Amino acid sequence: METLEATIEEAIRLANVLDPIETPYASKYRSNAVLLDTRNLLLELDQNRTTINNMGRVEHLLGVNYVKIEEYYNGEKYLSKALTKLNCNKEVYTKQVLDILNHLGIIWLSRDNLELGLSYLTQSETLYNEYCTNHPGSNDLDAEYILTNYILAQIHGKKSDVELSAYYCHKTLKLQYTSGTYDPPEFSKNCVLLSQFYLEQSNIHMAAYCITVASYIYNRTAKHLPDINRAWGRCYSKHLELFSKNEVVESDIAIDSLGINVSIPEFSSTVDKLQADEYSKIGIDFLNRSIEYYVIEGFASTHIEILLDIIQIYNWMLDYEENNFKRCEYYLHCIDLIEPLIGQLNISHFLAIIRRIEYTCGELYNALVMDLWELISIEDPDPIFAALINFSIEKSIYHYNMYIDSYPLNDHIIVEELEEILTAQLNIAEIHTKYYSTSLTDVVQHLENGLVHYCDIDIPEIANRFDFELQLQLQLIDEHKNLLRNNIEQIQNSIIKIGNTEVSTKKGVSKQMILDTFDQYSKFYMGDQESYVLFYNTIKPYITPNLSNLRLFVCNHDLSPLDLDNQVENVRKFSVQVVRNLRNWRFPSCMNNNDRREVELLFKDILLENLDGKYLPINAINNIPNHFNELLRYKNIKPNNDYFTNFPRSRGVWINEDRDVYILINHKDHVKIKAIGDNIEHIYNKVINILTLFSGLKFAHIPSLGYLASNPNNCGNAMKLAATMDPKHVTNAIVAQGNIKLITDKLECKVSTVNVIGLYTEKELVNYFVSQLIAIQGSICL
Repeated sequence: METLEATIEEAIRLANVLDPIETPYASKYRSNAVLLDTRNLLLELDQNRTTINNMGRVEHLLGVNYVKIEEYYNGEKYLSKALTKLNCNKEVYTKQVLDILNHLGIIWLSRDNLELGLSYLTQSETLYNEYCTNHPGSNDLDAEYILTNYILAQIHGKKSDVELSAYYCHKTLKLQYTSGTYDPPEFSKNCVLLSQFYLEQSNIHMAAYCITVASYIYNRTAKHLPDINRAWGRCYSKHLELFSKNEVVESDIAIDSLGINVSIPEFSSTVDKLQADEYSKIGIDFLNRSIEYYVIEGFASTHIEILLDIIQIYNWMLDYEENNFKRCEYYLHCIDLIEPLIGQLNISHFLAIIRRIEYTCGELYNALVMDLWELISIEDPDPIFAALINFSIEKSIYHYNMYIDSYPLNDHIIVEELEEILTAQLNIAEIHTKYYSTSLTDVVQHLENGLVHYCDIDIPEIANRFDFELQLQLQLIDEHKNLLRNNIEQIQNSIIKIGNTEVSTKKGVSKQMILDTFDQYSKFYMGDQESYVLFYNTIKPYITPNLSNLRLFVCNHDLSPLDLDNQVENVRKFSVQVVRNLRNWRFPSCMNNNDRREVELLFKDILLENLDGKYLPINAINNIPNHFNELLRYKNIKPNNDYFTNFPRSRGVWINEDRDVYILINHKDHVKIKAIGDNIEHIYNKVINILTLFSGLKFAHIPSLGYLASNPNNCGNAMKLAATMDPKHVTNAIVAQGNIKLITDKLECKVSTVNVIGLYTEKELVNYFVSQLIAIQGSICL
């Protein structure tokens, strides 16, 4: 008997040896050899109760060794024999029987026969409870019972019974800690995993407790800190999610603590914008610390998952953010985080991850489009926003299509994946209707593309298993298609063409009114708001494509003399510019020569009667016609209308004796006054004095827009201030900029980004006049 006990101890010692990675099971095979020899010797003895029990003990150890080296067939064979032998005397061999039942549970768990595995573990749990009843206070079987609960947690997890899985996981951790039999890194890791269950159950406080315990255990080890940081990030993300949905749900499972007394962070019962900002920063900081360890080169899957966690925090933050500019910044930042990674991953190895990135990018670009439309003005669209809208639409469609195309037609697709595919198809169809274009024909084309995509969506038979919101969207497809068809028809019926310009009559303006107003080449009258709005919507892109990103500047329209307390230092030159147009007269680009001549004489006579200076008719400069023709050839413009036939008649420049003020007549506007100098107050008041001379004229003015100008961005008081600063001292230049801002605020005008060139000679001034006319007006007259 002593020899048998020594042999069993040697076999157990060999089984517990940690072998090198090259031969991980060498010692266990040596242990099995010893046990098999012992079993053969026992077979030669009389098969009495003692021999049978010893045979059961040896077969138990053999079976456990085979399970550890993953030879489950031999493991099951010897464990089943051991169970038959020892179960007859389980009062004595309770410890061995419990271990046998546990390892049989492991075998059937590995074979995915969860019910049979569960039956063995249920027997083990029952046997342990019976033993505790008969031996109160005993802890002899704690190690075996811990293993029972550990395997039960895994089986219930595989059965998707998350609550029971968490229950047994919690029991396992508590038993490990109270018995002191835990491995710190593994214990910390399991605490983090348990916290994720509580987060799914919306039990923030219990999740925070588990993460805090993991941190407490971590202080005694050097592993799993990245997982703890990630868990904290998810915890704060979940807190934001709950309050964005106006729900706080605690777990229904009443589980006590793990037996570790720790303090957890305070989580507010209500969250406002400031607290949301704070929680998001804390959560993202934790996730960023985690991603420093899980770099993409070695942990691609985990790296992407953490980035998606960060994006999720930004998504919850959007529920607290009302500023559309900020919302767009969030979307663009999230896109920058994840989109570049697509090209770094091999689709053969990371197909599932790439699918997730493609779908996420499609969603982000789609959401960005919706917020950009909130920012853009239909009447005065900023081309930067318009271009970004169309770019984002193209990117969203691209990523959605890449996601959809990653699923082969014959591939088995689960319900959740099918939901995402249909959502992507619906979003592609919808986003086609969000394109921005000044061409109504292009608008119709995009709407037709959206209609085609709606028609291509096939609703599967299992749609009744989808999310309720998705089911509702699918039910509304036919209604969307009908609305699109009606919209397309209305736009097509409303389009008319004036020259090369498309105009829509959808906004309550009759075709006859448009035809009367836009005679031949869109000749506009000044003074009434309706005709100006028509001009603004249709011709502006052709007149000022380079300035259309400026905002309409509406302010106090009347200018008055300026009295400044001090001047701005470190400025080389200032310029002040004001434009005006006569009421009920067309813009110079659309006037015939007789009308233009009348306007020229009107301003010319006033200037020559009241001011000292010289008036320079454009046609009085000898080489201007040749210069003009060279520009025409350079621009590839054919002179084919009244403007070119009569050029350069009825246009001119007035310049004062000091050559610091010049006035352009019939340039882009009827009159443009510009003064240049190093004293802002002096040159500004010069411009005001000249405007006073024109006080008897009636200028085009609308209360809502101010004084009207050929460039709609110049409306308001139609004044611009420009300054050239001395860059020698950066600090002084910054101060000067601040002072200029104060002046422009006082004058209620815009600051031009164009530097003041200086005083013009007569030739330079006229050449400038002609080149600007060709650049701006030539595009209208094609």
